Amino acid sequence: MTTRDFLNFVLAKAGNRSRRIRFMAVANGLCMGVLMYSLSVAMEDFAADNRMSVRGLLLFCLSLVAYYVTQARGSRDVADAAFAALGELEISAADKLRRIDYPTFKDMDPGVVYAALGGDKAAVVLASRYLIPMLSGAAISLLAAVYLAFISPAGIALIAVSLLLVMFLRTAIHKEIMARADRDRAAVDDFTSSLRDIVNGFTEIKMNSARSDELFTRQIIPAARKKAERMLGTERLHTRAMVMEQATLFIPLAMTVFVLPLVSVVTTTDLVRIVSVTLVTIWPAYVLVQFGPAAYAANLALSRLRELDSMLDKTLPDAVPKAGGPAAPELAAFSRIDCETLEFIYPAQPNQAPFVVRVQDFSLGRGELVIMKGGNGSGKTTFMRLLAGLIPPTSGELRLDGRQIAAVGNEAYRSLFSVIFPDFHLFKGLYGMAPDPALVTKWLDRLELSGKVAVTDGRFSTTDLSSGQRKRLALLTAILEGRQIILMDEVAADFDAHFREFFYLELLPELHAEGRTIFAISHDDRYYRKIGARILAMDEGRLVRAKRSTRKKP
Repeated sequence: MTTRDFLNFVLAKAGNRSRRIRFMAVANGLCMGVLMYSLSVAMEDFAADNRMSVRGLLLFCLSLVAYYVTQARGSRDVADAAFAALGELEISAADKLRRIDYPTFKDMDPGVVYAALGGDKAAVVLASRYLIPMLSGAAISLLAAVYLAFISPAGIALIAVSLLLVMFLRTAIHKEIMARADRDRAAVDDFTSSLRDIVNGFTEIKMNSARSDELFTRQIIPAARKKAERMLGTERLHTRAMVMEQATLFIPLAMTVFVLPLVSVVTTTDLVRIVSVTLVTIWPAYVLVQFGPAAYAANLALSRLRELDSMLDKTLPDAVPKAGGPAAPELAAFSRIDCETLEFIYPAQPNQAPFVVRVQDFSLGRGELVIMKGGNGSGKTTFMRLLAGLIPPTSGELRLDGRQIAAVGNEAYRSLFSVIFPDFHLFKGLYGMAPDPALVTKWLDRLELSGKVAVTDGRFSTTDLSSGQRKRLALLTAILEGRQIILMDEVAADFDAHFREFFYLELLPELHAEGRTIFAISHDDRYYRKIGARILAMDEGRLVRAKRSTRKKP
């Protein structure tokens, strides 16, 4: 990861502006050269007649304005290109992330995703800020080197050697800093994780002071001290590197004044010129020294994004539509979904046999109301995810109206379903749909959410609700989606007694009467016989019985 890598990253996105960036960088360096020359003219004129040099002042003012304009314009173009390229990389990775298949997503390390997409991009900002000064500094350093080479070849050789030594030392220290930064990040993550126990387990620690005290003394305090110790060590290294690079930039001056007269014949006038030019080029040289580590850190952040983007490319199914392309067609209707033998095998755990979900001779007909029960870990949710097309079976297959799902298309097949799983995510709006406002109002009333939540321009006024109300809002979203099949996994678990009874005795029959196909996982067996549902049961990954309940008369 070199300076050239970052420069190419910016210029590749700059397009037609890449020439202007190069031009502004060179022009900025020339302007700095003219600034240096104007000071020399002023000193020569003052030496000649002991008066302020008007031409030197005019040249200084003009070159200073030009220096400002070229650096400001060039830096703006660099920032525009860098941020556009960074944004495109982030959008590309996020787009591919949403389009990968469900099992691949579940196997991914969330930390890798957050580090790449949500990580700190300050290094990219800093490197962008330094790019034009670095290029112009390189230009002025080259001009100064040419100028000094005519005055004293030995002098320019000494200065070049000393600057290369400074850059070598700075790069070596920066590599150590970057290595420490990775360890620092792990310590910060440990501390953050320990704080989550306070936030997520606040109720539990308020109920048990002994737990609270031990959590604090055994977990939080050590994690905080380790983080502080690691970060302090790195900051000391940063400080040492900064002081060293500032101090060592005076080495070229020392080489000129103390060493050059010993190795080469040089006049006093030439020595003064060399010292003057060296003094003026210290700042450009400092920027050059700074840019290398900044570009290294920026490339590191960008490489994480590129690696994520590349990894997602390899796992992304070719059939999944790209962002902005035509959406997968939704199926107009279906008659039934069948499977003869559907099997999903979980990876074996140490000293345990693999858990197998196997369902034989299952069918779901259009307009059915089906309830599945079973103990925790019996495979109910896994079967529902198989039915929804979220995870592929290890063996066997689902058929839609006699057709293989591959022939129908996974996206099209999933368009049949609205789903509410226990780990549902409640979005802030009705994304992907534009329901009739009257229908929204109707279902807000039916779900007893009127006065608690309003929907304006497709967005909820709030999602800061109780767990039961959030479930009802998720149910509202599923209903308004208008899909033919609604899958619900323990939706009523967080409802109060009043709304739970309403859900089973009124809401499910009402949705069923609309022609919806409903498949629900539930433990509320006291309602089964009252709603005329087909009852399924899962036990140890097997569908053990299936029967239809009879609706009781009131």
